Amino acid sequence: MEQLKKEKKIGFFKRLKLAIFNLEDYGIFLGEKFSKAFKFLLVLTLIFALAGSFVENYTLSNTVNKYIADEMPDFTYNDGVLNASEHVNAYDHNYHFRLLVNTDDNVTDETIKGYEKEIGLNDLSVLLLKDKAILFGYALKDDVSVLSENINNKDLYELTMQEMSYKDMQGLYPGISFKDKEEFANVVRNEIAPAVVSTVFLPVAAFRFITDFVRMFGDVCVVAIIGYIAAMFLGVRFKMTPMLSLSIYSMTLSFVLNGIYTVASIATGLYIEYFEVVYLVIGYIYVIAAVFMIKYDLIKQHEELQKVLEVQKEVKKEIEEAEAKKEEAEETEDNSEDSQNEEKVEESKEEEKEPDGSEI
Repeated sequence: MEQLKKEKKIGFFKRLKLAIFNLEDYGIFLGEKFSKAFKFLLVLTLIFALAGSFVENYTLSNTVNKYIADEMPDFTYNDGVLNASEHVNAYDHNYHFRLLVNTDDNVTDETIKGYEKEIGLNDLSVLLLKDKAILFGYALKDDVSVLSENINNKDLYELTMQEMSYKDMQGLYPGISFKDKEEFANVVRNEIAPAVVSTVFLPVAAFRFITDFVRMFGDVCVVAIIGYIAAMFLGVRFKMTPMLSLSIYSMTLSFVLNGIYTVASIATGLYIEYFEVVYLVIGYIYVIAAVFMIKYDLIKQHEELQKVLEVQKEVKKEIEEAEAKKEEAEETEDNSEDSQNEEKVEESKEEEKEPDGSEI
């Protein structure tokens, strides 16, 4: 940990590794600005947004190709006229998409109204007729607020229809031509799907980035509150900003698992019932464990400080004792010199008193 503290910069992937595998080193994150943790969250969100957008578009492209192969009947197309071998009424529950095919010469209004009754509130439906296609979808009525309490009430919506003839479509895309189902499947797979994917990839990624970031930061705030409460019980004082930084790193494993789960769910339809609960619990465990680790480090630092203070006291005491001994020795030496001087003075006085033989 001391070595890590000396490092000026920690790269994204090393930071990711520390956040997941090195709880004991979380203390280094507290010494950083919140902007670094926030930037880490932004980059992590961007990576999973791009991955999710790519997998979503790729899966949708494959789904469309499979849908054409499995659900669309054999047909021929020539000069704006479509002739299908059979009627089709197919529904995809994953995408809420309904495909209706009826190329009879005379399709009555009653028949079309019968199709309309099968269209659900969240469904997107396409009806392929002999000379045109009709797109169906529900939209809120003009006098209804989007914040209505009964937003799922079908009476608040009206069914919209958009018609376009095959000749008009062909005018919009003059480079695309086909005569039957096989050629149409090839056109979709090799021309239409790649064009659509390249067009919608960035908008989908941007939408995923915004929605994922809002959700993830909201989860971080919840975990920060849990961590703050845990710190209060453990007697560790935290400001909310450092706790938010700590919570971002505590949620890293949850974010990674959620990203993998999202990609797998898009690609394979995987569903784990209690994943959201586990996702948050992992964050709670990490942030509480991190607070414990930081508490332990503080105790350890306090003990080391106490040892240093004790050593300083002992050194100070030894220095004082040495100085006292030195002063005592100096006093002893001074006393000895004084006594010697006194003896010399007395000897000289006695010598002066003795007769020198010249007196009678």
